[in-house]
Amino acid sequence: MNWLHTFISEDILYTLGWTLLHALWHGTLLAIALSLGMFILNKHSSQARYAVAITAMFTMLLVSAVTFWVIFPEQGEAIPQFIYNAPTEQVIDWEPALYQASSEENIASFTENITYYFNSHLPLIVTIWLMGVLIFTLKMLGGLAYIQRLKTYKVKQAETFWQNKVLALSTQMGIRKVVRLMESAIVKVPMVVGHIKPVILIPVGTITGLPQEQLEAILAHELAHIARHDFLVNILQSVVEIIFFYHPG
Repeated sequence: MNWLHTFISEDILYTLGWTLLHALWHGTLLAIALSLGMFILNKHSSQARYAVAITAMFTMLLVSAVTFWVIFPEQGEAIPQFIYNAPTEQVIDWEPALYQASSEENIASFTENITYYFNSHLPLIVTIWLMGVLIFTLKMLGGLAYIQRLKTYKVKQAETFWQNKVLALSTQMGIRKVVRLMESAIVKVPMVVGHIKPVILIPVGTITGLPQEQLEAILAHELAHIARHDFLVNILQSVVEIIFFYHPG
């Protein structure tokens, strides 16, 4: 993995590797806390549970950023050298140590060996992480490109009556953005695309096939996504999921 040092300094490699490792137990604690929070808020509104979940997700990102900042070596501070093949004289004979060393010494020796192991494998850990980030980033960008294409491919403007209805509902919900309503021959369910210039896409035939009251309820539901900035939040959530793709939590 020596090639990695060509693109990333040893300071960043060391800090990033240990940040990824610490994120495992940080994220586990946050996942447990979130599970308890969801249990406590079981009878509360969905908005409250949504807010707690989003807060936990971005707390994970914040904690890792702080961890990176704390671990990053100060100017002139030495970091452990990355050793790929441990010399034979450094291999510890555990069996005599179990009988001769005290429990404190055993714990200290175990900690030192764990630290040494991860220090020597940090380039490999970071390389695997970077490969995963690249793969999932390409997947996300492909999905965003497809979604953007839905705004212009096989769509037509909804009739004026329903455009005005969307405008009226937007005003009632405090949405200042201009929201367009389009009929799509591609989508199967109503959806919102875009954040700065949002578009509501509904399947062709929905307007003529549903009662007015039901269609208004569908439009209000989609406008609620816009009011909560769900499209932007979903993108940010995808970014967090890319960064911590390796974490089961």
